[in-house]
Amino acid sequence: MPLLLFGALTVSPPSAEAQNKYMGAATCASSNCHGSVGPRTATNVLQNEYTTWYRHGAHSQAYNVLSNADSKKIAGLLGIKNAASADLCLKCHSTYVPNKARRGRKYRLRDGVGCESCHGAAEKYLRPHTAKNSTHAGNVKLGLIDLVSLKKRAEICLECHQGNDNQAMNHRLIGAGHPRLTYELDTYGILQPNHWEVDKDYVKRKAPYNSGRAWLVGQVTRASEMVANIRSKKRGRFGAMPELSLFYCYNCHHSLKEDQWKKRSYQGRPGVLRLNRSSLLMVAQGLKPLDAALASQYEAKVSALESAYASGNADSALAELKTMLDGAVSSLVNTASFKKSVVTQMMKEVATFTIAFPSPPYEIAEQSAMAFSALSATVDPSGAKYQKRIDAIYDGLKDEEGFDPKAYIAAVRALKGNL
Repeated sequence: MPLLLFGALTVSPPSAEAQNKYMGAATCASSNCHGSVGPRTATNVLQNEYTTWYRHGAHSQAYNVLSNADSKKIAGLLGIKNAASADLCLKCHSTYVPNKARRGRKYRLRDGVGCESCHGAAEKYLRPHTAKNSTHAGNVKLGLIDLVSLKKRAEICLECHQGNDNQAMNHRLIGAGHPRLTYELDTYGILQPNHWEVDKDYVKRKAPYNSGRAWLVGQVTRASEMVANIRSKKRGRFGAMPELSLFYCYNCHHSLKEDQWKKRSYQGRPGVLRLNRSSLLMVAQGLKPLDAALASQYEAKVSALESAYASGNADSALAELKTMLDGAVSSLVNTASFKKSVVTQMMKEVATFTIAFPSPPYEIAEQSAMAFSALSATVDPSGAKYQKRIDAIYDGLKDEEGFDPKAYIAAVRALKGNL
């Protein structure tokens, strides 16, 4: 990820992963490796990870999507001859390795977003990682990306699910028909679905997993990367214009025919560009049960950001906000206890915050719904206690353009009554 730092530049030697070849998803597909039809119990890994990715995940189909009618239309509008061969598209729709010298014999673009997009180029760790004496730390030294780190997981996902200086996702793409992007670490992991189990062996070899912590780490990382994008001279602007994908979409885009404007307040600023602060605001709610004083300081900086940005004097506010996110906030989130009582209070804070909006932006509603999903998994792992209420909340998000804020708030209020 790009770092916005000033001062002397220290050149570090390239990592093992940066020198390795990408071997291709097929190298993981053997039934004796990760291609078993069903999960196995005789080993400490499921061994059906490839099968889960291929059959049930969207990532395995990401390259194929580039050849469908919609992608062809989008490409045409953007002046791209073929989406399936364009760098712009391949960076996020495949494990893209433009340097052919780093492609192994079984590397295929058509594999889509394959194993090595997340786990790293496998040349050096592919064989050793199957040995009985293999360790996670040893594999990391050979180029395996350490995805035990929730922050690292979120950073890798956000390269495409939010975009950065190297992976372009902008308003022009959305205007041409590309779906709007959003992200939440825990929810998106489950939807793929997960191809691992957090059992005793996983905890012993790697680390415990807490959905509440994953949610807040993901939100902090997303917020930090968003601030970096706003600050970036390359990503934050489109020529002389601000990069519009960094703003709430529906403050300007709405159906006049369906009278959506009659259902929304736009916080008193209809048609005015307003930064998409959804993750920035979610972080504030997560901080409140952990450190009320820090939460208050953080909220003050978030509140100051929009007016500073509108006045063209946001550099200082953005720098201070990023320093806080990457420093005090991240440190607290990484060390705090996410026991059930704390996470329950986080759910209450998110619900109270959402209800307080007379008309929450769609992006805020979307993030609050995913927050309830992730946080409730810690409070009630069975899913029985809150699932019906959360399902009702998601029902209100099915139609972005027809989104009814009042109905959504009523569903959130019903959930809060059960907390």
